[in-house]
Formats: sequence, structure tokens, C-alpha cells
Amino acid sequence: MCHLHARPSAPTGARTLGRRALLAGAGGALAATALAPIAAAAPPRTWAITGATVFDGSRTLPEATVLITGDRIVQVGRHVPVPPGAEVVDGRGRFVMPGLIDAHQHLGGSTAAERAANLSKLLAFGYTTVFDPFGSLADFAVLKAHSAAPDAPSPRYLGTGPMLGSPGGWGDFDMPETTVVVTGPDHAFEVVDGLAAAGVDAIKAANDDWFWGRSPLLKTMPIDTQEAIVRAARRRGLKVFFHAPAKRLAAQALEAGAAGLLHGVLDEPVDRDFLRLLGRTGASYVSTMMIFEVFGDVVGTVGRQQAYDRRGLVPAATYDNLRGPEAIAAIESTVDPAAMRAHLVHLRANAEPVARSGANVTFGTDGGSFGEALGIAGHLELVLNGEAGLSPREVLSGATLGAARMLGRHDRGCLAPGKLADLVLLSADPLADLTNLHFVDQVVRGGRLFQAADLRAA
Repeated sequence: MCHLHARPSAPTGARTLGRRALLAGAGGALAATALAPIAAAAPPRTWAITGATVFDGSRTLPEATVLITGDRIVQVGRHVPVPPGAEVVDGRGRFVMPGLIDAHQHLGGSTAAERAANLSKLLAFGYTTVFDPFGSLADFAVLKAHSAAPDAPSPRYLGTGPMLGSPGGWGDFDMPETTVVVTGPDHAFEVVDGLAAAGVDAIKAANDDWFWGRSPLLKTMPIDTQEAIVRAARRRGLKVFFHAPAKRLAAQALEAGAAGLLHGVLDEPVDRDFLRLLGRTGASYVSTMMIFEVFGDVVGTVGRQQAYDRRGLVPAATYDNLRGPEAIAAIESTVDPAAMRAHLVHLRANAEPVARSGANVTFGTDGGSFGEALGIAGHLELVLNGEAGLSPREVLSGATLGAARMLGRHDRGCLAPGKLADLVLLSADPLADLTNLHFVDQVVRGGRLFQAADLRAA
């Protein structure tokens, strides 16, 4: 839950040092030139959003105030005093919630620069953190640097670098920059140690026979390799998330110690044993409905995105390209849309029982490949999960607090004292209707307020 009454961390600022303190430093050996006055650092800015309907990640507060100092939230509540001189943003008629977290996003683009630009675009849609579980270490470094500055007009970036596959299985793609074929348990420790040394935020592994694709069935990852990957990662303080959309293979991954499933179960209904296993392990569940909806009906799914985009935030030409002949041909060479539509029946039906089981449910689009309009697809992912039986409150909590919990980032995901000041201001209430997520007007990232329109125009 969001611990609203946690003690706020005190803002820190530089002290002005006097002549005596300076002379005492280094045994009083400072040269006279070192005695020039030292300017005090500017105190962190304090400001407030007042009078808004605030969803803190679990509960709703009417006519509430969010008080921010520097990059942190100081206080949230209905009777929060605003310090004299603090700037006030009028939140009356506005809905304020934690920044969205996309728990499975690949950003698209063919270069690191293009992916960085796409990362920045997501901020305008209310995303303040993005998790990218696939890519080269070179791109990982670029995207980390791009989002690292405290005032960066970009979501915070988390990633895994290359995905770990197995011989003859998912990930054995002859793509050495973005996938690593793990040959056995000993190799697993070597590979994970290398990724940890590169600074990755988590590990992604794949256990998939590609039952949902057009090719002959692939080999699955041996259980001892899965277990070794998890042991190696835990030794380095990293979580392992699995690509495993078949129920029996997802269960294998959970038994091996997976911290989360990066796709929902696609091949059959989840049963009591699976739900019990999910609950016992505490693993997270990311259904990624959008990508499979695209595979089942790219023209219809792109049309839904365009219909959702009531303000025309994405150019019409982009939608036309996403459902054009080349896109259709690429998808149909990969999957059988009719077979995928049969799988989608299970994916949609599994969403509600997983949520009711108490599992940590969160959301991502697997975006960046086929048929998804950046930002719009993320919102529609949340709408689709609502249509599958989750309440708007469950969806918004999963897209914020649940995603933060999955990623082990306890400094974000809810609005509470001491948390990062990452939040979204909307002109309509998504708890009343999830399609109101479209009305993002302003985004706060690390205490800095951005106008969504300015971000889109950049």
C-alpha cells in the first residue's frame, strides 16, 4: 500500500561556510585565494497543487493538496498548509495521480537516438518511468544517460539490456547485441555477472516454444538454466522477469524464482494451482494485451487507437502506416491472426482471476514493434484491462504502485511524503472512465512541471 503517513525526508541544502571553518580545513593550510566568499546553493523550490481530486495510488482524496519541495513530495492531504511564498498551481477541477509506469516497452526506432526521442515522447502521455526488457547494452547506456539528469524532459529509464535465451529456443535469433544464448548453468552465472557489471536494472529470460507463431515449435529453456539465471541474478541483487506466455512454461519460470511474467497466459485458462503459485511466489503479472490484439487484428486495433485519440495527438499518417500493407504482411508472416484471436479469448479471460487472486498485476504494451501508436497504445492497454474485468481503481493502482513494486522502485508509484514528485495532472477523471487518461494536461517529473502540449511540440 501507499504509506501516506511516512515521515518526509528533510530537504537538504548547502551551508554557507565561514572564514574560521575554511581555515580549519586541511589543517589551516588553505591559501588566501581560497578564502573568497562561497555562494550558498539555492534552496530547493517549494510549490503546491491545491484543490484537486488526488488519487494517491490506492485511495482518492477530494479537494486535496500536494506539497512538493525539490524532487520530493512533502505532504498530501485535504488540510495541508502551504508555506508563505510557495508557488501554487490551481488544481480545482483537475485529477492528480502518480506518474504512469510502462512495465514492458521497447520504444521502437532503429537507432539509439530515435529510441531516446521516443522515450521523451512518452512523458507527454503521463509516463514518468519506463521499463524496457530488451535491447543492446550500447542502447541501454544511451537511454540511461538521456533520462538521468534531474530535470530531463523524459521518463526515468530502466532496462535489462539483452534478453537471455537458450539453444534452439526463444532468443536464439542470431542477434548478438540484443540476445544472449545461455548454454547452461555455468554460462548463466557468467552472463548475468557481465550484465550486472554493465549496470542493468533487471534480467530478462525467455521460456517459450512459440506455440503462438507460424514456425515449428522451438525448444524451451532447461529448468536448471532457469534456476541458475535466478540464482546468479539474486546474488547480484537483480530480479529476473520471464517471457513465458504458455501456462505450463510460466509455471516453470515461477518455480525457478521468476520475479514476474512479462506476458499474460495466452494458451489456456489459468487454474487454481497456477493462481496459488503466482500468489506464493509474489511474482508480478504483466498481461501485454495490446501486442496480441495487434497480432489478432492489426487494422481493427489501430482503428481503436485512433478512435481513442480524440484530440488527434498522433498524426493520421502514423495510423495509416501502422495498418498499411507492409505492416499487415510483416505480422502475417510471423503469426496466424485467426489463431491469435483464439488465444486472445484466454488472455482476456485470465486478467480478472489473476487480479482477484491478489497477485501484483501491472501493465505494459510490449510496444515498439508492430501496430502500436506510442503513448496512445499504453493508455489503450489500460482500457483493455478494464474491459477484461478490472476496476478503474485496480488498473490505475497497477499502472503506478503495482509497477513500482514489480520493479523494486519504492521511491515512486504513489503520492506520499518522501516519494519522488512524479505525477500527472488530468482535466478529466480516469476513475470515472479509463478513456479519460487521454486528457493529460501536465506532468511532473522530479518536481519539475511540464506542459504536455509543450512536450508534444518539442
